[in-house]
Amino acid sequence: MQEEYWETNPPLNHFYSNKLPTLAQKELPDSVTEFLRPWFKERTELIQAWHQALDKSIKERDIEEVVQQLCQVLMDYVSAGHFEIYEKLLEDTKSFNDSVIHLAEPIYQRISASTEKAICFNEKYATEKSCRLRRKKLPFELSRLGEALEERFEAEDQLVKFLTQLQQQ
Repeated sequence: MQEEYWETNPPLNHFYSNKLPTLAQKELPDSVTEFLRPWFKERTELIQAWHQALDKSIKERDIEEVVQQLCQVLMDYVSAGHFEIYEKLLEDTKSFNDSVIHLAEPIYQRISASTEKAICFNEKYATEKSCRLRRKKLPFELSRLGEALEERFEAEDQLVKFLTQLQQQ
């Protein structure tokens, strides 16, 4: 089944092929880059975990473990973004009036939408049993997750860049 699915629905080959985040670190002040470095590392780990889950050479009996690892890294990354990174960036921009910060709202909405998709994926595949029950849908769900992550990474990069530019003004 998985072989047939990949033939008609190839995975997102353009999806960050284990590259570092799209946000060029040279665009950011050193203090922000240093603060974000661990998060960028987590992002890279998430991308690698996603690619590993897509690997067709993984044995059938090992896929549950690989997907559960992906779920763990996914939830760690999403949580770090919401509860550490965004809060710190917003704290650093509190001196600006709310109308300027309000401009970032569409970016937050895109991030929130991807968070919901990540949580939904995690709820479906976080346990060995649930993963086994949904095994046939996994390639499709991984592709959808990849699209959501790609959107999230782009939105996060925009948010970081926007808030950093505010700080520099």
